[in-house]
Amino acid sequence: MKQNRNPWTWVPTVYIFEGLPNAIVNTVSLIVFKNMGMPNDKLTLYTSLLSFPWVLKIVLSPFVDTVGKKRSWTVMMQFLMVLSCLLLALTLPRCTLSLILLLFLVTAFASSIHDIAADGFYMLGLDEHRQSLFVGVRNTFFRLALLCGQGLLAIIAGVFQEKGVDAVLSWSWTLMGCSAVMAVIALWDLFSLPSPPSDRPRERGAMFSDLGQLFKSFVTKKGFLLALLFMLLYRLPEAFSLKMLIPFLKDARELGGLAMSDVPVYYILACAEASSNLGRYDGIRYGYKAEHYDSIHDMMCRTRSEGFGREVQRRILLGTYVLSSGYYDAYYKKAKLFQQKV
Repeated sequence: MKQNRNPWTWVPTVYIFEGLPNAIVNTVSLIVFKNMGMPNDKLTLYTSLLSFPWVLKIVLSPFVDTVGKKRSWTVMMQFLMVLSCLLLALTLPRCTLSLILLLFLVTAFASSIHDIAADGFYMLGLDEHRQSLFVGVRNTFFRLALLCGQGLLAIIAGVFQEKGVDAVLSWSWTLMGCSAVMAVIALWDLFSLPSPPSDRPRERGAMFSDLGQLFKSFVTKKGFLLALLFMLLYRLPEAFSLKMLIPFLKDARELGGLAMSDVPVYYILACAEASSNLGRYDGIRYGYKAEHYDSIHDMMCRTRSEGFGREVQRRILLGTYVLSSGYYDAYYKKAKLFQQKV
């Protein structure tokens, strides 16, 4: 196995695997459970609990560092996520909600451990220069995977539904195709990931001391209490309101929702995500940059106008419109009211 490989052969695929399962657990689970008739109160509670494995990353990190190599953890978690996604696809039409929730939870824990191992492996597999060089690459592919998971999967399931396929069965077929794509990526990473000599487990005796030092450094940081209050008073209600977004879009009108199928839901989520992410692109350091411009503002406008295709520009405009103007009141006002109540 080669110790040094071209980072382009493995960095994009590793970070696609960070984003796609994350979107499946945090977004697809909402749509699937809603299609299966789960009440909104239980839907919000259970899907919020699915995010808990990512909260435990600070606890799981010393364990991953001391047991096995990061390359092994990365590959094993990828195949575990392939298996859990395939089992989800096969069990959706005929199994209980509790079993499906358990499979989503397994995917969440595997994704959390994969994040820890992959980020550590990224530091070991690249020198400092390439680490800084590929920061934009890994973030780009992570975001692309999130967009595919939050949007493309929904539109595929929606196309099946428009052709008369049952909502739950359509998601079963969609997740089956997704698991096949993930299997191909996992097989590719099995053979393409390098084997740096520094990738070896640390001494097990240091696991608990490292965990204590991490916790101590976290709580003794300047502004810790302010950050904690911010998370509890703003980020937590915001997360709850986002959990209620999809139920609001899919609930019947008599229940206060918009009675949308999966395809319109996809357009709202994907365009809003594209608008917020691509709105940061300015061409100053990375990517295409306009040659002729009069000012910084003119440079950014020309760069986006010349560099983005018509479809990308259309989605940015639609996403910006969804997040503002009359559509903001129509689609997000009730979610914001819910946030204030929480």
